[in-house]
Amino acid sequence: MKLLLASCTVLVATVSASAPLRTSPLSKYFGPRATENKMNKQPTLKMMPPAVLNTTNMGSLYCPTSNDFWADGGAQLHGSGWTINGGGGVHGKTAFNLLGGYIEFDMDVTGAHNNVNNNLYTSSPWPGLFPNYCDIQANDSPQCMEMDIIENNGGCMAQSTWHTWPNHDGDCDESGCWAQIGIGGKGRFHVKADFSSDGWMSVNIDGQQFAYTHPVPSNNAKAYVAQVMKSTGAQIQSSQWQGWVPGDCGGGDLGSSSFTVSNLRVQGSVVQGNQPATC
Repeated sequence: MKLLLASCTVLVATVSASAPLRTSPLSKYFGPRATENKMNKQPTLKMMPPAVLNTTNMGSLYCPTSNDFWADGGAQLHGSGWTINGGGGVHGKTAFNLLGGYIEFDMDVTGAHNNVNNNLYTSSPWPGLFPNYCDIQANDSPQCMEMDIIENNGGCMAQSTWHTWPNHDGDCDESGCWAQIGIGGKGRFHVKADFSSDGWMSVNIDGQQFAYTHPVPSNNAKAYVAQVMKSTGAQIQSSQWQGWVPGDCGGGDLGSSSFTVSNLRVQGSVVQGNQPATC
């Protein structure tokens, strides 16, 4: 997959790719194409409007609806969330400054298969790239800050990771500052990611906090999160794909795996893009 930039309109071409690595190009948004490698599909162009910068909003409580996202592959938008069946993804139309705010939602992984990654995270495409995709890994998509609120191995293991800068120099780099929580037997649970005013992300599942100790995020990492939130914002992404998962919980297939995000709420201010529905 690749990004094609042309004047004020951005074209995203979806093409066949090799099996995804840790984070394959656009795999979390568009869905990994591992199951399509043998199908030799023609590229499909997707039109996305140019970014709209907004510096006047001082912060609100948003309850985004299906009008506030794009969906791809097996993703179906509904109410204040979505369901993804098989490979697919959801891509936000807004980049939020989350400092002093939060993202919270319910997640149902009762239909998710082990060895399949289902997730919700943010990435931070800069003005001029937004609303198109970027993430932390060195693939065909541009690299940018990625904050993995939650990545699940089916319904077995959850991981939350800070990825601040695109290098392998340590701290919260491409490998990240991460923590894990076992979710086996939960099925449905509530996730909340709080962002302090100085850039610290803390995430909990049903009140149980992820303890980031691999490694502990530095003050530099925290300051960088704050800087990017103010200048660029954080764009919500969610997908289901196969290629990397936290932990080892046995096998499972992507095609019949599904999960649901519901009751999504965001406390923050709009930096780029649409004003979502308020609560």
